[in-house]
Amino acid sequence: MRVVVVAYLMLMLLSSASSAGNLQQQQEEEGGLKHSSNGFFLSGHYLDLSESLASSSLFASLDNIRGPGGKINGIQYFSFDERNRDLYSLNLNIAKNGNRSTINRYPLDGDRSKQSEGFSTPLGNVVGHQGLGLEYLPEGGVRLWSTYYKDFRQVARYSYSDGAPVGDVQIYRLFGVGFRPYVSSTPTISLDQKFIVAAGKKKGETYQTVRVWRLADLVANGGGDYSKSWLYEWDLRDLIGPQHPLQGIASDGKRIWIIAGSSKINEPKRLGVYSLEGRVLDKDDNMTVGRAQALLDGVGKVYEPEGLALIEVDRKVYLCIGIVSGDKGFRHARIYKAPLR
Repeated sequence: MRVVVVAYLMLMLLSSASSAGNLQQQQEEEGGLKHSSNGFFLSGHYLDLSESLASSSLFASLDNIRGPGGKINGIQYFSFDERNRDLYSLNLNIAKNGNRSTINRYPLDGDRSKQSEGFSTPLGNVVGHQGLGLEYLPEGGVRLWSTYYKDFRQVARYSYSDGAPVGDVQIYRLFGVGFRPYVSSTPTISLDQKFIVAAGKKKGETYQTVRVWRLADLVANGGGDYSKSWLYEWDLRDLIGPQHPLQGIASDGKRIWIIAGSSKINEPKRLGVYSLEGRVLDKDDNMTVGRAQALLDGVGKVYEPEGLALIEVDRKVYLCIGIVSGDKGFRHARIYKAPLR
């Protein structure tokens, strides 16, 4: 009898260990989190952020930006259409044009120096200051998502065609009356096409609030008010400040990357990594990707992060960081890529 009991206990221990191993494997496959020595949560599948940024390199230079404000302001955001092999940028136009935005389209493949192959025209009152999420349609086309020009608490979903104004416009309210109307919501679509992520700023507060929705729900139900139907909500207090405006959001469906910083080259730029629920996973309070080149552009005083996006190259996923530098009227817009895995 004693032998049977011992054998049973050993079997239970082996079963428990196997279950724990399977659970750990499942968590890692799903982007599971574990504590690291610096107190952040890290996944076994992701590189440490500092290691990733240290391995960054130039991905593209947008050297021919069409529209009234291209060379004056550079870009405000960018996104990748990997299916149709296009790269899009959002370009803020000058004040006399009401700071309305233009969308440019470039070839994703080929030389690093990108020449615009088309742009949206004439200017309209749809595309606002920041954000350029890209959604794939079942039939092969895409829809772009940006901050809505008339009210930054809302976002616009629209189609793009060379030489035409944006079309098929739908408006979605993501933040309610308790949020400021002129702080860009900066919508992005996760790489796995499951989520839309955006940020708003509550009235009277200096931090921003991040929200996550299921993309399929918004698409299926069409334009409308979604300011009370988010999946996750959390306050971004560790990254945003007077010298650190939010400049970009990216997500792979498991993690969210957010970048913040001003245009001043001597002010540090911040890059944070978070879970969908808002847990801090990793952070760099002095990101310097592209800074060495910015020092050589013009008088070397402008170094501004403008947009984040993810792209898969040769079966590897990269975080891409937009950097604008150079003197006014002679801006340079470059995109750098950093390996994530």
